[in-house]
Amino acid sequence: MISLVIGGQKCGKSAFAEQLALDSVYERRYYIATMQVQDAESLERKNRHRMMRSGKGFKTLEIPHHIEEAAFLMEDPEKCCVLLECAANLVANIMHEDEWKERSCKEGDEGYFEFVSYVTDLVRRLSGLVGDIIVVSSEYSKERGMDKETLKYIDLLNGVNGELISLSDRVYDMRYGNP
Repeated sequence: MISLVIGGQKCGKSAFAEQLALDSVYERRYYIATMQVQDAESLERKNRHRMMRSGKGFKTLEIPHHIEEAAFLMEDPEKCCVLLECAANLVANIMHEDEWKERSCKEGDEGYFEFVSYVTDLVRRLSGLVGDIIVVSSEYSKERGMDKETLKYIDLLNGVNGELISLSDRVYDMRYGNP
């Protein structure tokens, strides 16, 4: 089963997703961390999320790109609940890989559809190997003055989020700390 927890920043989606994982029928829990620590803010976020999960039985796997490989690091993956945090970081990481960073991925062009398909296929493949997967993702709005790279990222993330919504069995849209 695929569950998607989506919303803006600091809306409670991580805590909600963790509770979904704790409520899963699968007692073996893995947390796939896709964030690459690049500055003090991301280090603080990483440490805060580790503290939130402390004592809850999660085994953390730091996998910023090829998430489907996580199943090979798990004991009996088909009997596990996986919390993937988060698709927004995964999109950013992949769009900066050599294969993608020079490609045109403007909304509506071939590169855009290939990218969106590639990322959602990673989630689909992992979901086929594990019991439950809970995917956390963020939403961002375009704002005046954003650079081209940020606008490209938002377009790609919106495309991936749309496909994840279609792919998911359950979708929780977080607003003000509530689904």
